[in-house]
Amino acid sequence: MLKISDKSKCCGCGACGQICARGAISMRKDELGFAYPEINSEKCNDCGLCEKICSFGKAPEALPEGGQQYLAARHKDNDTLMESRSGGAFTALSDAVLKEGGVVYGAEFAEDFSVRHSRATGADQRNRFRGSKYIQSDMGACLREVKQDLKQGKKVLFSGTSCQCDALKHFLPSTDNLILADVLCHGVASPAVWQAYIKKDKREIKAVDFRDKKHFGWKEHKETIYYKDGSSKSSKSFTDLYYKHIMHRPCCAECPYNSLDRVTDITMADFWGWEKTDREMNADDKGYSLLIINSDKGRELFNAASSDMEWRNVDIASCMQRPLKSRIEINPRCTEFENAFLEKGINYVLRKYSDRNIRSQMRYLYKKTRKLARKILLNK
Repeated sequence: MLKISDKSKCCGCGACGQICARGAISMRKDELGFAYPEINSEKCNDCGLCEKICSFGKAPEALPEGGQQYLAARHKDNDTLMESRSGGAFTALSDAVLKEGGVVYGAEFAEDFSVRHSRATGADQRNRFRGSKYIQSDMGACLREVKQDLKQGKKVLFSGTSCQCDALKHFLPSTDNLILADVLCHGVASPAVWQAYIKKDKREIKAVDFRDKKHFGWKEHKETIYYKDGSSKSSKSFTDLYYKHIMHRPCCAECPYNSLDRVTDITMADFWGWEKTDREMNADDKGYSLLIINSDKGRELFNAASSDMEWRNVDIASCMQRPLKSRIEINPRCTEFENAFLEKGINYVLRKYSDRNIRSQMRYLYKKTRKLARKILLNK
């Protein structure tokens, strides 16, 4: 029987629950919103299938085909580029699959702005998968749905984190007609902290943009919340907490996928380090995608999509990022942060742990003090 006594050994992919024919496993969220398997002992017959299907923590099997190819890519359509958080390569790749009558899976915002994995058969549905989402997605029944699509002979492009893609590989008896595309991952943040953050203003939300490129450019990392009353708010407070690695899922510190030995057909990322390739290529600050072609299937898909992109081969040394060479380090104040969040709430942890929020408060106090000093001087 699968037992999760150490949370750092579970990535929450849900494969164990989806493989169980007796429905003995359900995914339950902890106080931070991370899902873990819970076993109903009355339904379980100790078949061991859940343990066998679990891929996390095992040495990942790299794809067997030959040499990788590293590319900087950007979609030729400006509207697509601006709706994407990097260079829009995912849109081009997924369009190539959709044109063949295929299916695309990716992460989207749900009605409450939690993140879930969904299935798309058209561009409008697929467009919801665009954009950065630093929160772990709920996989729901996606693994079973992919299996059914493949049984029906459909081509499937599945995009997700490396652990989600590897879970799907282990779940399926065959990966024929399946193309796996992982998003280079810096870890996943607490869904509960995210929900508390977006609800603290108590206004109805219309849309969320984790990386608001339209207003701030590609290099600036600001999350923007758009409200139904027509107003909006931009901040770096949540993003700052994310990059502190202070609210990450515990397994992110044990991630086995941090190397150039990828487990997918294509790896997608922001092309940081572009200036080492060409200082003029991103002069408009609209961004580029880094694509790592890992297999023949990935190369075939890129070739089918390449006419929609401007692209060039690059040296991986010019764009090497931490998730390609080493694991993240969980913040040593992680437990302290979690306890503070659970006991005192979102506003408290933002004030105490977010540098951006502290700096903005200091600027506010500085301006108020100057204004008050001017008033006193004028009244003398």
